[in-house]
Amino acid sequence: MKKIILSICFSFLLLNLYGQIKEIPAAFRFNANYLQADSKISAASLNSPIDQDDRITISPDGHLQVNGKRIRIYGTNLSAFPSKENAEFAAQNLAKQGYNCIRFHHTDANYTNCFLKKDSWGKWVMDPEALDRFDYFFAQLKKVGIYSNLNLLTGRQMSSADGYRPEVDSYSEFKTKHVLGIWDSQALQKQKDWASELLEHVNPYTGLAYKDDAAVAIVEINNENGLLMAYATGWLEEITGSYWQDLEDQWNQWLIEKGYSYKELYNKFNLFQEKSEFLVDKESEFSIENHESAKAKGSRKENRHEINIQSASKVSWHIQYFISGLEVKSDQLYTLKFSAKASKPCKISVNMNQAHAPWKNANFSEEIELTGEYTDYEFTFTGLLDDSNLRLLFGDMGKLSDIKIYLKDISLQKGGAINFVKEGAKSTDKVKTVHLPHYKEYLKYPVELKNLYMNFFWEKEAAYWSSMKDYLKNEVGSKALLMGTILTCSSPYLQSIFDIIDSHAYWYHPTFNSGSWDMKDYYVWNRSLAKASDDNTLFNLSVQRIYGKPFSCSEYDHPYPNQFASEAYLMAASFASYQDWDCFFTFVSNLPERKEVHIDKINGYFDQTNNPVKACAAPLAARIFRQGLVKSPQKSIYLNLSLESELENLYKVENWSSFDAEKFGLNKYLALNYKIGIAIDGKIPEGAIDCKKLQEEGEKIKNAFLSDGLLSDTREIFWNSSQGIYIVSNENLTITVAHQDSHFPDYPKEWTSDGRILPFKPKDDFISCAAVKTKGGYIVFSASWSGNKGEYLKTYGQSDSSVNSIIREPVKLTTIATLGRGPVYALACDSRLDISGAGEYKFWKVDDRGEQINDSLQKGNSFTLNKDDKTLWYFISN
Repeated sequence: MKKIILSICFSFLLLNLYGQIKEIPAAFRFNANYLQADSKISAASLNSPIDQDDRITISPDGHLQVNGKRIRIYGTNLSAFPSKENAEFAAQNLAKQGYNCIRFHHTDANYTNCFLKKDSWGKWVMDPEALDRFDYFFAQLKKVGIYSNLNLLTGRQMSSADGYRPEVDSYSEFKTKHVLGIWDSQALQKQKDWASELLEHVNPYTGLAYKDDAAVAIVEINNENGLLMAYATGWLEEITGSYWQDLEDQWNQWLIEKGYSYKELYNKFNLFQEKSEFLVDKESEFSIENHESAKAKGSRKENRHEINIQSASKVSWHIQYFISGLEVKSDQLYTLKFSAKASKPCKISVNMNQAHAPWKNANFSEEIELTGEYTDYEFTFTGLLDDSNLRLLFGDMGKLSDIKIYLKDISLQKGGAINFVKEGAKSTDKVKTVHLPHYKEYLKYPVELKNLYMNFFWEKEAAYWSSMKDYLKNEVGSKALLMGTILTCSSPYLQSIFDIIDSHAYWYHPTFNSGSWDMKDYYVWNRSLAKASDDNTLFNLSVQRIYGKPFSCSEYDHPYPNQFASEAYLMAASFASYQDWDCFFTFVSNLPERKEVHIDKINGYFDQTNNPVKACAAPLAARIFRQGLVKSPQKSIYLNLSLESELENLYKVENWSSFDAEKFGLNKYLALNYKIGIAIDGKIPEGAIDCKKLQEEGEKIKNAFLSDGLLSDTREIFWNSSQGIYIVSNENLTITVAHQDSHFPDYPKEWTSDGRILPFKPKDDFISCAAVKTKGGYIVFSASWSGNKGEYLKTYGQSDSSVNSIIREPVKLTTIATLGRGPVYALACDSRLDISGAGEYKFWKVDDRGEQINDSLQKGNSFTLNKDDKTLWYFISN
């Protein structure tokens, strides 16, 4: 009997470890790492070895060039160095994928086993063994025509053992530490010391220092960081000691230099307005809103409110108690009063939020800590968003359960008194200094005062970027092109001093509700980019380009377990070609390993190497972008941004959005019909149109995109968001991303000329297909899905068991923390490929080595692709 019980238990354990296999009979294993360099699929032939004459420079028209010839970078990110035994294989594999640049990212982090190790004193120092592995790998990459992008400051953990002040050890966010160099001279010098140690190092396998090697195409200074960004994101909230005092001292020195005094600012910004109209009083009715598993009831009796919370969800905003329809003005003072207690201790928040999309906070939010006794609260604030429909909202209750919240005497009234300008820590009776607020306090300030603080931060950040640029170029002598940080973490004028303008974008980055990178509690929105609207990553990237500068996106992905990931790089590469960008990097590759040791499992949300629908799309995407196979728009538009305008609008800086071109009038939907970008210092492209003259057309394009679809002015791209269909068609390329119910447009005449591959047609499911012209014919990619065995895929927040099918609904998806046990499976598409005209063509399936499967030969001009073809690649010849 014990043996039977043990057997049953063991079987149950296996089911839980290896179970939840997707019941998809057509699914198959397909590994792009087996691709042969000389196959028709391989893109290795796009590269050639790099010598010192092959340095990437910038052309007079603001694009990348090598020896006077345009070059586009199609790269990927790596956060690891291979063993020397595996380095040659890894380099060759990356070349076969079509990559011509590797962005070495987080190689300064303690968790990547790259450049750094701790010495006996706990200090991070260069690891000679790791540096040797990097040197050898760099040399192998150079041999196969792959440049390098060296990131200087990305994931490094700084501590007092490294010579920083002891208080740095208490900072939980590593990016907080990375911003210190903007105002602290010691931290800045340490950044410079690391840069010189790396860039002045002579690689024994090339005989060149990295500062001199032409294969170092780009050096990036500080990943996703800047003082404007760090302030608005809240990273500086935990800085309260001497580092913050130093910044406050510099703020007061800046005020003196600008001619401001404490008295002047006190008299100007400390406000009083007579109290008048009540927007909310004891008679006002509130509403309760529940989401998913969070359940609560709200009630009011006279001036007393009770929120009875029965059950929780995993998301704090899933219970909200609010009143909507409040009309407010940004220059008006408001006084909010109420008393609150709870049946057991807890924390909630009180906010002013938009009662409509995009549901933004209106610049007032306070956390309150409740006990069993009533506490009186009073807040006076101004600088709210001008809006006719705001909510007064009590929130952050979604994770609470079995608790009652009591509120009474809630009132919101116009008027009040508020002191924004306070004395600084070093004020004396004789000399008054001005307090430097943290961001939560700053949010309550009037616009003019906000802008004063942000102009100070802007100038500190400008000095930092200028100092780092000068050091790298003139003292270290680096010949590589420089990037500072991404534009949305800084500003156009701040980043325009560098050679390349950079950006990042993720089609729904994983969200972690229980803590940063807690893989046990995460979700990814399962949405298709083909059906994007205002969340369109490609449009959002387009408005970040600065004319006259090469434009880069150095991180891009559609994270796992998104069920539409096969669309990612076909769409991104073709749209990047259309908008005439210069660099595009996928994020992030694992090191390719030899076939005999390779484990084909998707190992992370961003894993490019082991996700077949991404890895198998790469050789096509590389050709599309690097060869510029999609023609750029005939006309350009620009946002004319002056330095004065940038500085006047710094108060608009938000979390992860230090600069937003749309707030200045650049309609991102115009990217469907125009080359789009920002013009600074009056550098306007010849013949370009001011975006302000196209506001009406921008709305027409937006409406067409969201309803009937729009054909680009080049007549090569058609995109209909409502139907979820994206088509690219020209003599070299056909791409189709479509859903089962997508309604196809009438084809332009050019699309049906003899020999043209027509748009692929879906049969009964989502498809991502492409045919790219190459030597001897067309290579074809067809994929609809990929996933790990044992991933336990399900809708986030639901307690039901995982599903055994592909999910196409736009829901939040999650898996177990390991993302499954593997191996990874893929599906091709049920679709039809037609070639216009009467010619006869040969059509083969291609295996994961890139070799034709001879017994699969079909002839004709119409071919059927099936999910169970056991391949994601095909080849056509005539």
